[in-house]
Amino acid sequence: MKYLKFLRITKIKTSPKICLEVMFDYTHFLFMHRTSFNDFKVITENETEQIFYYETKIFNFLPWSPIRRFISIKKLFPEEKMFHQVYLDLASKNVFFFKCSMIKEDDNVAITNYLCIPVSNFIFFFRKP
Repeated sequence: MKYLKFLRITKIKTSPKICLEVMFDYTHFLFMHRTSFNDFKVITENETEQIFYYETKIFNFLPWSPIRRFISIKKLFPEEKMFHQVYLDLASKNVFFFKCSMIKEDDNVAITNYLCIPVSNFIFFFRKP
């Protein structure tokens, strides 16, 4: 299996404290991206770990979109201002990796997202477009 890797860096004007709260709090995600979910359940959570079950629409702009079901484990690292998240696709058994970190830059905060998605050799061949 091959992996597609995506890196995105976003700079925003906010305080590091607010940014970190939003990064670690999944409830904002449910509100801001509510059209993407059919179901979301918190399995367990504590200060450093959150485990979720959710069903997400592949094409959230279509009312009849196919649904993917995931179990997600999110490990929080408050001291490093980051988290790691692993997704298990319950249908395909593929595992996705996501890492998010924050650094303060002058009046801005830079948020780095790194996503690693498993793909077939055929899809990997067309990775550039």
